[in-house]
Amino acid sequence: MVAADPRRPIECPTNHLNHLTLSSRTPIASVYDLATLITDCCANVFDQYHIPDEFQFLDFFERFIGAVVDGEAQFLQEFTEGLDRLNRSPDADSVELLSISRETKLLVEIKDIRDELSILKMVLKDQETTMTQMWGIIEDAKIKPGKEQDPHASYKRNRILEIHLFRIKKMEELANKAYDEIKHLLDLKQKQANISEALSARKQAENIAEQSRIAAGHAKDGARQAELGVEQSALLVEQAALAGKQAEETARQGKTLLVFTIITIVF
Repeated sequence: MVAADPRRPIECPTNHLNHLTLSSRTPIASVYDLATLITDCCANVFDQYHIPDEFQFLDFFERFIGAVVDGEAQFLQEFTEGLDRLNRSPDADSVELLSISRETKLLVEIKDIRDELSILKMVLKDQETTMTQMWGIIEDAKIKPGKEQDPHASYKRNRILEIHLFRIKKMEELANKAYDEIKHLLDLKQKQANISEALSARKQAENIAEQSRIAAGHAKDGARQAELGVEQSALLVEQAALAGKQAEETARQGKTLLVFTIITIVF
């Protein structure tokens, strides 16, 4: 007989040999017992009580899901604290607060975990279906001619397989919850981004309106100054006209004085 290799604990032949070396095992009395042993060993290949820690794949999934849940809770707490700071200081930079890069990575990670769990569950379900069918075949083969099948005979369930399916179901529920929570956080950030964008647009509109008001005031002042310039120009024109009249009057008086002077000289 070939010795079992302890360095390969998840190989079915190794598990078969390990079982055959047990002194307390149930004896194999028929080909049906051998078939049951082989299928059980295949279904129990990831039995958590018989494989080392480096092959505890379901534990790996549980830890990964727990890390995603913790990450989502941390990001939500940071987002809440960031909103408080933003409310106290509306002019603070909100770019980092509204960044979704970390949440997106978590979403991709939890989606991959969900897909892998779905594949693993499908494999285990196929195993469960196969074992159920095999048990029916064995029971039918054990029926002696002329004897009806025992109505109390039932499928011998594989407890390890059921435990695996139960753990996967719970992990799927937790993964789905984490997936929904991350999407909810992304939705909150999107809504906050919309609010921030609306506030920024309103502030820009207010600034534009204020600049327009200031420009209108400057234009009004310019118009007033132009009016004053026109008034000053009119005043200068009026003064020039008055000066012209005064010059004409002075010239007329000069002519009159000249006439009187000439008359005086003549007489």
